[in-house]
This record gives sequence, structure tokens and C-alpha cells, in this order.
Amino acid sequence: MEEEKPRRKRRRVCAIEPNELVYASFPSNYISRLLPALVRVTGIASCEAHKDEDMEKTVRFEVDMALATSTSCFKWSSALQHQLEQQEQQEQQEQQQQGKFDSKTVIIPNPNPRKGISEHKKKKNSGEEELEFRVRALRKIVPGGEEMNACELLTEMESYVVCLQMQVYILKSLVANH
Repeated sequence: MEEEKPRRKRRRVCAIEPNELVYASFPSNYISRLLPALVRVTGIASCEAHKDEDMEKTVRFEVDMALATSTSCFKWSSALQHQLEQQEQQEQQEQQQQGKFDSKTVIIPNPNPRKGISEHKKKKNSGEEELEFRVRALRKIVPGGEEMNACELLTEMESYVVCLQMQVYILKSLVANH
């Protein structure tokens, strides 16, 4: 009889964390989306008399949209993109109704993800009530969080925070180098 040879263990070809590839490509995706948008915005601003408030809204929109479109594999990014597009359409409709809309003007609302989070009452709650409170708070912070189950919410929250941290780092670097 032939002796059986021990099998060799296969080495893992892909990354242990599937999001590592997304995180590695985020900076280049983010910058490649943000810089052309900012150049376009500054070009429009130099040609037209824009209020600082309008410019701030426009830049905020472009920064948030670059975040949303740089990572399309997360549910929060799709939800954020959809939310930004809806808010932009709503603002444009309001401006059209007021007769103040200019087709070259980009009007962007200031989405505040913390809006609606009330202060937690300082009563003693059971552990389950405390967890429910915190999950509800997370649902309001993470774009699209209302449609996610608790497990998805925690996974998405992790990726959202990591991408926000990278966004802040990139924006600080751009400001420091300008």
C-alpha cells in the first residue's frame, strides 16, 4: 500500500480583511473625484459673484459626494450619494419656485448627520435598553442606517468611520500643501 502524503496547507491569496483593498484604493479614488470638482467649483466662483455661504455649501457637497462615490461597495456610500442627490434636487426645485435659480449655480444643502439625536436621559436603563438607544443613535449617524439590521449597521459603521478618518487626513494634507 502506498503511504498517504500529508497535504500542504494552502496559503491565503486574498487579504484577510476584504475591506483592506477598498481602504487602500480610497485615497486615490477620493482625490481623483474631489480635485476636478474643486477646480470646477473655483472656476465657477471666479467667474460669478458667489456668496461665501453658497461656496461653502458647494464645496461641502463636493467633499461629501467624493466620499460617497469613492467607495461604492458599502451601503452607506450608496445611501449618502442618494441623500445628497435628493437634497440637491429639492434645493433646486425650491430655487426654481422662488425664481432665483441659475442653471450654472449649484445649490447644496448642509447635511447634518447628527440632526435628530436627542440627549440620552440620565436614568438607569437595563443593558438592553441602553443597547437599543445606542443602535438607534448609530442608525441616525450612518447614512442609510435606518434600513440596516444591527450586524450590518456595525459593519457599515466601521467602514464609515475609517473612510471619514481618511477623508479628514486627505483634506488636512490638501490644506497644508495649498
